[in-house]
Amino acid sequence: MNRRPTLRDVALEAGVAVSTVSGILNNRSDSWASKETRERVQAAASRLSFVPNRLARGLRLNRHNVAFAVLPDLTNPFFAGLARNLRVAMESNGYELLTEETEFQKERESRILAGLPTRYIDGVVAAIGHPSDHHDILMKLPQTFPIVLLGPAAKPVKLDSVGSDIKTGIAEAMLHLKDLGHRDIGFVDSLAGLADPIQRYPLHRELAGKAGFRISDSSWVHCTNDLHQIRHAVRNWAQHLAATKRPTAVFCTNDLTALAAMRGLEDAGLSIPQDMSVVGFDNIALGEHLHCPLTTISQPIETIAQLASDILLGRITGQRVGAPANILIPTRLLIRSSTVRAPRRSR
Repeated sequence: MNRRPTLRDVALEAGVAVSTVSGILNNRSDSWASKETRERVQAAASRLSFVPNRLARGLRLNRHNVAFAVLPDLTNPFFAGLARNLRVAMESNGYELLTEETEFQKERESRILAGLPTRYIDGVVAAIGHPSDHHDILMKLPQTFPIVLLGPAAKPVKLDSVGSDIKTGIAEAMLHLKDLGHRDIGFVDSLAGLADPIQRYPLHRELAGKAGFRISDSSWVHCTNDLHQIRHAVRNWAQHLAATKRPTAVFCTNDLTALAAMRGLEDAGLSIPQDMSVVGFDNIALGEHLHCPLTTISQPIETIAQLASDILLGRITGQRVGAPANILIPTRLLIRSSTVRAPRRSR
């Protein structure tokens, strides 16, 4: 047979009706075929190398058993790990997971979100910069099309969301630094001008002010999301700031930023943590294995992925109805060698 075998071919081979073959091969609950008939149909399908047409089945049933993940940066181990955990959770329920990367670009986010209804997918898990910026696009999606946002709930967008309690985590890390005697802190913002789901820069400034830290515009490094650029920007910043004006500790956008920032500080002749304490965010595996293990705020990546998948599957199958679920999961401060008591210095 040169053409692709059909249900009708399998039915003829097995000597049964097409509807019987369809019920058996699609595992329909209304199929009452005997064990003998099932075995005969499956053997016929095997002999003919029959492969179900999933696209046609999905169009007929309005279900494709395919989910979609929209994530910012798959080169970052945190988001790569998140994608992996989402895939495992979805596959364990019989769903494939497709993934798209936005590179923290608002335009890419808009284009991907606007194109969702044209894809053969059943629902979406999305980490996007500012959901409120995409309010019109999100609200135009069919009400029967489930989407779960990764991150804090964003008003006025009324959608399911799962995220970490990042604000409390950062506040806890600031208290840790304050207990170590730090009074001047900085921030390496590697998502300057990009679609940051957490909006870390204004959040750090807000929490630093509330915690009583001295804040200066010269203490904040804004750079691109490129490891070489981060290292270069931090080196220049550290070299051009007088020692008495330099913070004694810096927060970084994420752990990858912290790794590059640490190299930049060392390029400028500073020792970590003796001259500068460093705090990361995400708890990627590499951070624990540096020559100076990184203090970081850990997000429960497995829990986030599992809860997001559970909510999405519940919406797809209709088992979850009602108001959106907005879940915040506690973070955990992991104190390692990169944070120590603030150095004494004259002012």
